[in-house]
Amino acid sequence: MKPSPIFKKINGDGLLKTEGYSLDLGFGPGNETINIASLGNKVDAVDSNPQVITDLESELKKDEYKEFNVQ
Repeated sequence: MKPSPIFKKINGDGLLKTEGYSLDLGFGPGNETINIASLGNKVDAVDSNPQVITDLESELKKDEYKEFNVQ
């Protein structure tokens, strides 16, 4: 996924650690969830929309991210 400008800024400023834990509330299309996971983080992604949860679960099947918990 193409990183958003805010993701680039936060990551560039060293605010995102690798191999850490992140919580993504209201993840929408899941772009930032996937970008954070690509740094080696374990990510819990939470959204109230069942369709975006299904969409993210399907997307993650294509990639090799093993530490995702989608709730």
